[in-house]
Amino acid sequence: MRESIKLLLNNGLSFSIGYKSEINDWYSDFKLFKVWDRYKKKEIYYSMIEGGHKQFDDIDEAVDYFMEMCFSSKNKGLIQERLDKKIDFENDERYDLEKPSEELIELFEIEGKIVDEEYKLMK
Repeated sequence: MRESIKLLLNNGLSFSIGYKSEINDWYSDFKLFKVWDRYKKKEIYYSMIEGGHKQFDDIDEAVDYFMEMCFSSKNKGLIQERLDKKIDFENDERYDLEKPSEELIELFEIEGKIVDEEYKLMK
């Protein structure tokens, strides 16, 4: 996957993935894109999320950072999407995403461990 992202990024595509850093956060977009820096006279890569960004001169570092943030347990949005296939968050009163219970936090941690194992295989 890493090499595919690099290839697409170098061909002008950008990436945007739904992201949450905490269970009770709203979704935002985590983005990765390439721009031409006219001052440095070279391509640079940005990884952005609402309220901040990181700039990379090296595509490998940019892609690694993007993948780690979006495809690991750091992305609570990814975990929520996976759990949503098992739990009906809208109709199950036991699971309040705005005020997560210990049980819900534990479910996120368990699913997060699975996500991290899958992420290791992506690298």
